[in-house]
Amino acid sequence: MCTTWWAYDFRLNGEILRGAEVEGKYSTDLFVNRAKAIFEDQKRKDTQGKVKPWFTYLSFQSVHDPLQVPSSYKRNVCQYKDQPRFIYSAMVSSLDHAVDRVVKSLKETGYYDNTIIVFTTDNGGAVKMGGNNMPLRGTKGTLFEGGTRGIGFVHSPLLEKTGYTNHNLIHAVDWLPTLMSAIGTNNLATSALDGINQWQSISNPSVAAPRDEIVYNIKEKPFMAAIRMGDYKMIWGSRTQKNIWVPCKGRGAQHGTV
Repeated sequence: MCTTWWAYDFRLNGEILRGAEVEGKYSTDLFVNRAKAIFEDQKRKDTQGKVKPWFTYLSFQSVHDPLQVPSSYKRNVCQYKDQPRFIYSAMVSSLDHAVDRVVKSLKETGYYDNTIIVFTTDNGGAVKMGGNNMPLRGTKGTLFEGGTRGIGFVHSPLLEKTGYTNHNLIHAVDWLPTLMSAIGTNNLATSALDGINQWQSISNPSVAAPRDEIVYNIKEKPFMAAIRMGDYKMIWGSRTQKNIWVPCKGRGAQHGTV
């Protein structure tokens, strides 16, 4: 039985990956290297006449604890007095650099003009690990908006309109039918119909929002659930002590309710 939380578990296609290529390297950089290799491999297949739509799920470990980042990314970020916030900001800088490398690779391989990039997250920030959700209440692990609302963007030359902010309700399960619709595939299996196709309302903001309700979660132990309909939200079950607004630390602000 494993008695430690931390162990080496870096894998490629199920196999433990070791050696000079990866050991001592920052995972954000390694993930981009792998993404670039996939793009280049797909390009070779295209030249062989094996052209077909493809999907890449690039799930960075940044930004997430443990808070670690190469020193080079610490030079051009705000010098927060709070160390977790400072390192967190540097990790965001590394992520920015990684996304730039991904976009450049898409352009170099000729895929950029026919690609849809979705940048998103699975939860709100963890305030004990440098995250900040103001002006929203709560932290990661809670059903308040600070713990559940994720920021993101969709970037593509295929969008009808760009450079605007979309305020529609979008749930994680909506991405599958949305992206499949974007590439012209709408005949999804029944198992994929939990989500709502949002492509038209994302591509063209004049299209009415197709979703007006969201089930946030239904957790059994301890029981906790939340649902939103329009502008109304109900949280039911176990309450948390993390039901506060947490100002950003490191610039004179302290934890507390405002």
